[in-house]
Amino acid sequence: MPNIPMTIVSATMNVQLYKDYFKGRKIELREVPLIKYQGNLIQYTNYSVSRKFISENTWEKVKESVDKVTGNPEMNLITFKSYAGNRKIYFGKTAGFNVYEGRDVCVIGTPHNVPFIYRLIGKHMRYAAEDTMTVRKVENEIYEYSIMTFGNVKMRNLQLYFLESELEQAVGRARLLRCNCTVYLFSNYPLRQAEIIQEDYLNVEDVE
Repeated sequence: MPNIPMTIVSATMNVQLYKDYFKGRKIELREVPLIKYQGNLIQYTNYSVSRKFISENTWEKVKESVDKVTGNPEMNLITFKSYAGNRKIYFGKTAGFNVYEGRDVCVIGTPHNVPFIYRLIGKHMRYAAEDTMTVRKVENEIYEYSIMTFGNVKMRNLQLYFLESELEQAVGRARLLRCNCTVYLFSNYPLRQAEIIQEDYLNVEDVE
């Protein structure tokens, strides 16, 4: 990035990442206050709903259990590409789509990247990229939760930034800021403005 004045507009900006990337350059954050959703974000956090979790419990069982919660098996769905069927929107391909505006949406999954992606980026950022991932308890300014993550604070910050950004993009397809609709999210990574429900909708053991 050229060393000139720049304005970056982002819904998921992580100031620490910018400071680490643009070392020695002045970073000034002008934060817009959180705007309350017109619609509803209802999040079920009892399970990780990672790729491994879905594989071990089968997509059919997960989808059937989710459908009982939402009451609508035909609801617009965003999930991993391998379970998306012929849908054009899935994790990794959510930005820029507006076809779900004002519609109820079901988002299934916690879209972790494979660890080597975080380690490659972490190495470039001069982080402790060799750090290992395991289930850890994490705290932020809103929640305390358990998730598969790094012990190193900077590596964890990097990973959770990518995770939050992908989930926010998926939830954002319904345009909750201006539309009175509902997004159901099934993931153990809690999002801001979500109504958190810790209901056992599958009755299985979750091992990350």
